Amino acid sequence: MPTLLGSFTGGQCSCGAVYVHDPTQKDMGNAFMDALAYACKEDWDLALSLTEDVDYSCTYLSYVPQTHTLSSKTNGRGPYEKNGNMLFLKLKD
Repeated sequence: MPTLLGSFTGGQCSCGAVYVHDPTQKDMGNAFMDALAYACKEDWDLALSLTEDVDYSCTYLSYVPQTHTLSSKTNGRGPYEKNGNMLFLKLKD
């Protein structure tokens, strides 16, 4: 998805949620900021002023590319599988 600062692997659902994928499992912080900024139409002041569970909801899922499935299960190393991660972020009304 192209943005003013570059691009990220993700997009936007018809429900309004923004999703991003981090296949490395090493850069979810950057993926989260990409999703938040994109959801705020790249208004960084607005994005950084928002609070989780008050202004937006966020769900982390593991993506398994071999089967093209999503899972909320963990592998004992934290909330993400080694195959990659997906983040879904939706602004609240």
